[in-house]
Amino acid sequence: MESKESEYLKNLRGEDASILERLNAEIPAMDEQCQVSVLIPAFLEEKHVFDAIRGFAKQFNEEGTAPLNPAKWEIIVLVNTEKDVEKDDTLKEALRAQQTFSGIKIHVLEYEFSPGERTIGAVRKILTDLAVMRHETRAKKDKNFYIQSTDADLIHVDNRLVSNHINMMESYPKLDAIAGITLIDPELLAQIDVLLLKTLAKERTRILLQTLPPETFGSNKPYGRVLAGGNAMFRSSTYAEIGGYNPSLKRSEDLDISVKIESIRSGTIELVSGIIISSARRFVSSLFQGQMLPSYQNFGEANHEREIRKLSHEQIMEGVKECLVLDENNIKIIEFYLNIFIGNFLKNIPDSQKALELFKGIMSKLGFKNGDYVIANGKITINNIQNIKRALEKYKKRDKYGKWIASQKRIEQKLIK
Repeated sequence: MESKESEYLKNLRGEDASILERLNAEIPAMDEQCQVSVLIPAFLEEKHVFDAIRGFAKQFNEEGTAPLNPAKWEIIVLVNTEKDVEKDDTLKEALRAQQTFSGIKIHVLEYEFSPGERTIGAVRKILTDLAVMRHETRAKKDKNFYIQSTDADLIHVDNRLVSNHINMMESYPKLDAIAGITLIDPELLAQIDVLLLKTLAKERTRILLQTLPPETFGSNKPYGRVLAGGNAMFRSSTYAEIGGYNPSLKRSEDLDISVKIESIRSGTIELVSGIIISSARRFVSSLFQGQMLPSYQNFGEANHEREIRKLSHEQIMEGVKECLVLDENNIKIIEFYLNIFIGNFLKNIPDSQKALELFKGIMSKLGFKNGDYVIANGKITINNIQNIKRALEKYKKRDKYGKWIASQKRIEQKLIK
């Protein structure tokens, strides 16, 4: 019986198949024992791509007692560029990582798109289709093969993420995918009050909406558990079954994949605790120089992306100086983002009273007290920030992710010794 992957590959356009065959010919064949391809799309990522690769090269078993068998996974980095767009040293840095971690199967490829054709959907499609082709065409293969989707702007990766994700998928064969935790650089967040509050509110909103029982959404389609492109694993067979990535999408390609999976089998995406820490630059850019934009407003646009990446830490802090300390001058910015989150509740939950009650619960968890704000006609107005200011300071002092990173480093040092 023909596999889902084989059927999917046969239905690719001739031009798409030719691209995959050319790229596949540039790198060694997939190991027969390989269970996972870690896929890293990299565009103008000279500052971060080395650390992203390092995070996945330094992987250990579930117990943290030994390095993960390098035959069990590979890393494919696709340095994607666009014709007429100036390149940086992303390729050079990726090749440096490949040489540094030579004991790990790290494959570095470069692909140039025609002007206007480079989207995150198209890039992830090429990468993932390539991994599926490599799996399907090897002489001997395990029936279960997994795709670990991630990003190139990572600061830190859980050093047992791959082994834990494999174990989760193997232990629960009915799962189609798992969604790990993606954190925004906590060190930078701790220096920008407005961004910290915005991020905490966004994450609490997302998690709550994803974990509510389906009946909360009435006749609406449940919000569902959403995969994040930076930290998700799914079965190659599931990917093939849903028809892969939509190459036309400039953003939200991970949401599209989640919706497709939910449409064929509801409830087969699970949340797991594997953590990666990502650069905060695209979130900082939404506040830069007094802007109020959704974090992914200009995601993927070459000129915008390049300008963000050029910024030094000092330039970033200067650009968001009005947001460093929560005060009366930036309340309107906080209200702008909180109103986006209220909208998510009201859009997805037909019982508006229930939606607002749930949102008020989020506000309470953030640190707001009764009387600190009012909601009228679905819009929030903040009239007291003293309680939330104290809550943010307590949160920053906890430094739980700093402690987590320290524990990760202790595992590495122990094994080195």
